[in-house]
Amino acid sequence: MIVSGGTRFEREYFEDVQSWIPDLGGTGVFMQLSNTTKKMVREIFDCFSSVDEGFYRTQIPMIHMFPSGFPVSRSEARRLASLIGQFREATLDFTGVRGIGQAFVHELFVVWKKDHPDFIMNIENASDDVLGMIRRVENTK
Repeated sequence: MIVSGGTRFEREYFEDVQSWIPDLGGTGVFMQLSNTTKKMVREIFDCFSSVDEGFYRTQIPMIHMFPSGFPVSRSEARRLASLIGQFREATLDFTGVRGIGQAFVHELFVVWKKDHPDFIMNIENASDDVLGMIRRVENTK
C-alpha cells in the first residue's frame, strides 16, 4: 500500500493494518509479506523477462490504473500506453472493471496499436461488456 497526502493506493485491502498506519506528511510504502511462500524469485523473473531481452513483459491490473472501474477517455488510454510501451508484451487484467469507453478503446486498440504493430496485448478477466466494446471498435478500423 502506498499512502501519500491522504490518498491510498493498495493492491489488496489490509484491514488488519489500518490501525497502525501513521498520519504521514509525505509518502509511505507498506508491504505485508509471507515468510512461508513457496514461490521462487527465479519463477517470478522468468514470467516477465528473459536473459537475452531483459524485462519485456508486464501485467497491468486495470482497476488499479483506473479506480473508477470505467476508463473512458483518450488521455487515459495514452497514459496506459506510455506505461506499456516500455515493453514488448502486456497483459491487461480487467478484473473489477465494469466497462470501457469507446474513445479509450479506439485510442489504445486502434490508434496506438497501429503505431506499434508488433506489440502483443493480452486481455484477461474482461467482462462481456468490455470485450464487446473492444470488438465493436476494432471492427470499425
